[in-house]
Amino acid sequence: MERTLYALTFISLFASSAGAQGLVAIRNGEGELVNGSVVFVQTDISQPLSDIGLSCELLDGTDAQQINVRRYEMWPVAGSSNYFCWGVCYNPVPSGENLSWLSQHYVNMTPGVPVNNFHSYYEPNNTPGTTRFRFVWFRTSDPGAADSSWVDIDFGAAVGIGERTNPFLGMQLMPNPALDSDMRISVELAQTGQSAGLVIYNALGSKVQQHKLTPGVSMITLRREDMVSGIYFASVEVNGRVLESRRIIIGSRR
Repeated sequence: MERTLYALTFISLFASSAGAQGLVAIRNGEGELVNGSVVFVQTDISQPLSDIGLSCELLDGTDAQQINVRRYEMWPVAGSSNYFCWGVCYNPVPSGENLSWLSQHYVNMTPGVPVNNFHSYYEPNNTPGTTRFRFVWFRTSDPGAADSSWVDIDFGAAVGIGERTNPFLGMQLMPNPALDSDMRISVELAQTGQSAGLVIYNALGSKVQQHKLTPGVSMITLRREDMVSGIYFASVEVNGRVLESRRIIIGSRR
């Protein structure tokens, strides 16, 4: 992502308010805001399909805007399939085929008017396990903007023996946002023989850094001089599965 430096006032505004909702307010079927959180969908692997619909409401400006969505497959479950609807509905694809799936049809959204055509679908195909998808909403004119909105959706089927123990214990980011300074990230993992790492993604889902994690507390420093100003995700991954993901901001006071 190529972004110009953010002004301090803009970063402060984003950290205090847009971080909670951002560009789009995302609500579940009960009308609760789910921006920046995980929504769990109980899945019966004997059934052909599980799905969830979310309501989306544009918060920005006064005029209609072209809003699109990108789906990231964060926890692939081999043997399953998935698809989603935004503007149009797509055909199912096997797990792992489209790790980053951009909708080819944006939606014209008017501020304050809910749009109810978003759905995420999961076909377990009798495959146990929990899969996670991250959906990110953004303007077509500025896909890397700081006010993009996201939600994670977990479709959880029968949990396998190897999935019952989560080695993740905690993560701290200091400071966040990091303005003209390095960011230190502390990650604590339980004892595990699994391959673990901290992976930094930009707002478009491209991997920009990767750091090895060991059992206990690992300290990682993101050097300001190595980072372009913008919004990133810091993800703790074990054996290719994302256990925790936090949004981080790299910027400048100038």
